[in-house]
Amino acid sequence: MTIDDNLDFTQQHTPRPWRVDASRMTAGLPEKRRHKRINVALPVFLENATGVTRDVSASGVFFWLNGRYALGDAISFAMGRAAHSGEFLLKCRGVVFRTEPRGEEVGVAVRITEPVVAPM
Repeated sequence: MTIDDNLDFTQQHTPRPWRVDASRMTAGLPEKRRHKRINVALPVFLENATGVTRDVSASGVFFWLNGRYALGDAISFAMGRAAHSGEFLLKCRGVVFRTEPRGEEVGVAVRITEPVVAPM
């Protein structure tokens, strides 16, 4: 492989060709997600912090908050939402499997291991 000094690292190391479909954009990689993601901003409540979701699926959630989390950390949190039948609180336990630093915040991807829906 030759390196072009006029291109940045991302441009030189991005697999081609890009494939686009209605639900995702990949760089020629197979989709590994088991459940469809829903982009929704829900409040997230942890023991010592609050945050907001970016997306939620049946098996996981990604949210932004202030705090520090590492891969493999066990995490307990709750998400709230108003529904037609009243407000509910989804209490969850999970495992952190990805983090994304962003200034003062960190994005946390959590694989849900124990979900429990409870009325507020």
